[in-house]
Amino acid sequence: MSTHSSIPAMRPGTNVVLSAEAATLIAAPDDQVETEGEVPTALAPMVGRRRERLAVSDVLRNPEVRLLVLTGPGGVGKTRLALSVVEGLRDSFRDGIAFVDLSPISRSDLVLPTIAVNLGVRHSTNVPLLEAINATIRSRQLLLVIDNFEHVADAALLLTDLLMANPELTILVTSRSVLSVYGEHVYPVPPMSVPVAPADAPAGTPLTRSLLSSDAVQLFVKRASAVRSEFQLTNANARDVATVCRLLDGLPLAIELAAARIGILSPKMLVQRLQRRLPLLDDGPRDVPDRLRTMRNAISWSYDLLDPEEQAVFRRISIFANTWTLNDAMHVVSDHDLDRAGLVDEFETLDLISSLVDKSLIRQVDSDTASPHFGLLQLLREFGLEQLEACGEREVLARRHALYMLSIAEAASPELIGPNQVVWLERLAIMHPDLQTAFAWAMAHDPPELALGLATALWRFGYTRGHTREGREWIQSALERAPEH
Repeated sequence: MSTHSSIPAMRPGTNVVLSAEAATLIAAPDDQVETEGEVPTALAPMVGRRRERLAVSDVLRNPEVRLLVLTGPGGVGKTRLALSVVEGLRDSFRDGIAFVDLSPISRSDLVLPTIAVNLGVRHSTNVPLLEAINATIRSRQLLLVIDNFEHVADAALLLTDLLMANPELTILVTSRSVLSVYGEHVYPVPPMSVPVAPADAPAGTPLTRSLLSSDAVQLFVKRASAVRSEFQLTNANARDVATVCRLLDGLPLAIELAAARIGILSPKMLVQRLQRRLPLLDDGPRDVPDRLRTMRNAISWSYDLLDPEEQAVFRRISIFANTWTLNDAMHVVSDHDLDRAGLVDEFETLDLISSLVDKSLIRQVDSDTASPHFGLLQLLREFGLEQLEACGEREVLARRHALYMLSIAEAASPELIGPNQVVWLERLAIMHPDLQTAFAWAMAHDPPELALGLATALWRFGYTRGHTREGREWIQSALERAPEH
């Protein structure tokens, strides 16, 4: 969590010392200030998100909620959702809605001057800036929308200062991380809904109507038809469109970047090329910030804001192919047998994972079980693996992951014929993608004992869960690599 020790001078009743850049902001001409805080108008109506719009609107209409933070990874659509919601709330706030975009600034000390400019505050050097803002809005029932807060999180306490001094003020924030301040309500913006696997539907079943109930598919079709006017969702391309949306985890920015390729690539070709996602998603519109022009830029923006310890955990946790528990993570991501000893302590792992959850880079998949599971969106995992490679840690982590999978498989083997069979079958089913990853790595890199150990320990799981062919192939290929005795 961020500490707030860097902003004690910004507490109420104290003078704020303005930098030259901040003073320039405050000195902006009146004709510029008058329009700065207007809510931007979207160039196109929002696609889908009906459930999210209703939920956020209901929260903002609740008088007990005065600080709402929309969180989520880059490209999930936080800003677009916020703009869509506030457009329908103009009658709910007597004195209107003001909008503040923090993306152009790079320092926390510029947050207050930027808010002041967008609220049209006339500031005298004889009056502390915070007091000048309070004097301007104290009697106003106002919704203040602050966009892109994650890179100036040290200034979060300023928002509680404003709320305490202005009883009719409500603040809506978009941020990739929670603010961790009192009174904060958090709404994690989820990816768009994606269709179930079309392969599950009977052959020949019309798919277009059912797929268009998916927000992600709707967005893809809308953006693709903007690139190629004759594009339509048909029974011929429906399965591939659905697969594209699932491969991109329903992330709106990723879907728009993929749909922009429809001028030269068919949906089937997109599916083939998205086996490596990030290189394809690199040509966004020119009128958006650089950090949102490619998916790699969007993720890098978040990664660069992390502490070194958080970066280490993020890239190392990407070695898992599927979801994992905290216990799994502690066995794999700490510093033992790595050159960077001392960076991530085993006992710090829990706190660092919690921080990455707060910063929308790790998501909790379920919380109802005795051991909650966590995971990464696939685009984030692909980026993490790239960073793991760049840091020279991938081989060490892959071997450690494979050995941990072997320990799980060997622990499970005797349990698969005992009273805990169902529990262990379920656990292995969740870990199946990681077991496959571990076996493939062992076959390519390690002495044959590791691969053979996985194959023999898991044969009963394969037989019970319908992976008989895979189990037989594993044992056969592992034996072929084993030395003759």
